[in-house]
Amino acid sequence: MKSMTAYASQSHRGEWGDVSIEIRAVNHRYLELFLKIPENLRSLEPELRKIIGEYCKRGRIEIFIKFRPGSDIGSNLNVNSDLAKQLLLEAQELHHEVSVANSINLIDVLRWPGVVEVKDGNIEAAFRPVLDVFDLALKHFIEEREREGSVLHGYLKEHLESLSKSVDKADARRSPMQKLMREKIVERLSEIKDELDPQRLEHEISILASKADISEELERLRAHIDQVKFLLGESEKPVGRRLDFMMQELNREANTLSAKSPDTEMTQIAIDMKTEIDQMKEQIQNIE
Repeated sequence: MKSMTAYASQSHRGEWGDVSIEIRAVNHRYLELFLKIPENLRSLEPELRKIIGEYCKRGRIEIFIKFRPGSDIGSNLNVNSDLAKQLLLEAQELHHEVSVANSINLIDVLRWPGVVEVKDGNIEAAFRPVLDVFDLALKHFIEEREREGSVLHGYLKEHLESLSKSVDKADARRSPMQKLMREKIVERLSEIKDELDPQRLEHEISILASKADISEELERLRAHIDQVKFLLGESEKPVGRRLDFMMQELNREANTLSAKSPDTEMTQIAIDMKTEIDQMKEQIQNIE
């Protein structure tokens, strides 16, 4: 089990350059990747996305890479002379037309976008080292996700055990509850002065008692709990979305149980169930 939230960073310096990588992630319904990469490493983006996709299936994952080429890479300055000359000519003409001091100089021209281009030399020589550093950062990132996932796993198991105990309490309360309901029905009907057909009376009591029967709800609750236990034991596939669905099913049965409750004790048991389910659901939002 993995958490969707995690953070990891890795830096390295070599003859090929200096690189610093950060990976951070927060909850998200699907997998969403955001990469901030220097332009000279832009061709690595497809490979980085592929690697992340192999290990992560959900979450908003942000990757920040800073890179400075080293001496082995080298760099070249290319000056666009034609563009520089055109800028100077336009500046001179504008100076004569508006009669203002000519404040433009060569430094201003060189700073103009597109005039000077810095081209790295053998930038491909840095690709493999950068990917190696990324692999280390990703390894730490996955380990952090698994560590947090392990904590969530233990948390869910505890609450699931408490939920199972509440189901057992409801089951133990079922027979006394049905007896209590039957007594209340008989008491209320006995207050009616008109004579009632005993056979019809028994039939109506049976119908009302069956409506208050919670055996099916308890059976479904136990089945859902078993399914959640199975998902908690899943080690190969992401289970967050399936666990979230199971919480909805558990909550539905707990609500039905509460609606059928004729006494405060059963109502409190149903409330305890819903509390456990809500606490699990909150944590499941962090699970991949």
